Amino acid sequence: MPIYNPTISHAAATVSTPLKVVGQLLSVINDATAEITEVDTGVLAASHTVIPTSQAVVTAIAAAGGHDPVTVTAPLAKDAGQALSIVNDVAATITQIDTAALSNLDTDIPTSKAVTTALAAVSPVVWSLITSDPAPAVKNKGYLCNTTAAAFTVTLPAAPSAGDLIAFADAGSTFDTKNLTIGRAALNIMALGENLIVNTKNAAFSLVYASAALGWRIA
Repeated sequence: MPIYNPTISHAAATVSTPLKVVGQLLSVINDATAEITEVDTGVLAASHTVIPTSQAVVTAIAAAGGHDPVTVTAPLAKDAGQALSIVNDVAATITQIDTAALSNLDTDIPTSKAVTTALAAVSPVVWSLITSDPAPAVKNKGYLCNTTAAAFTVTLPAAPSAGDLIAFADAGSTFDTKNLTIGRAALNIMALGENLIVNTKNAAFSLVYASAALGWRIA
């Protein structure tokens, strides 16, 4: 009968391709200095009672609190019906996670949707200096209207949506002598079918579209 001596080991062995087993166990015994970089154990089955080496390594990394930073050059995507998570990585910076459209079953807004939602809620107004009609004015924009040289008209958009906002300000302090006209584009302004004549020096105001009947409202 062979006698097993636990103090006996073998010289280091180098394997150039991944080790594979079919229906057999793969073990490294009494070799504290052994280093396994990859063991291909396939997919876990319901009959497994012990996690194979490659799955154990993944589990150990997750339990230890994360791994070294990973750089991904393309957007991360998930298979249908699967969750996409980053766990135990407080230093991670995520610029975009493509999780497709939200559904009624979602309880949390995915990262990319949260950013989009936040930007939409803020709706920052971008200002520009003008001396003539932008033909037409654009929603979520502010116009520093300089009528120093001549009065002019700013035409509102012809097909706005409820909540669209446009801002105006007297850039040259000349609205009192050279008026700014807001062209209504066949829509009401303050429920009236008239253009708005601004003749107050240093006036600054916004128009928000409400509906076809109410038209644009001064905000």
